[in-house]
Amino acid sequence: MSELMLYPFTIGAGAQAVELMRQAQEASRDRLYRLFSAESRGSPRLRWAESDNADPWSFSRYTLYADLMVLGQRDRSDPMC
Repeated sequence: MSELMLYPFTIGAGAQAVELMRQAQEASRDRLYRLFSAESRGSPRLRWAESDNADPWSFSRYTLYADLMVLGQRDRSDPMC
């Protein structure tokens, strides 16, 4: 793991840090998706879902139909998230 990943707030190159953190988050999400897909293959009850809806009430209503929710906080319109 690079020093930038370990200590992202100790450098002056903020834009570079944001981009590297975004790439790390996407790589982590993609790895998790591949693992989930491999383990849930053949199971009609397991599915991967991502919410594009910013409305918290719609999202809350959606969770009522799920047995397990794994949440990651991300705002796609905010490059700092």
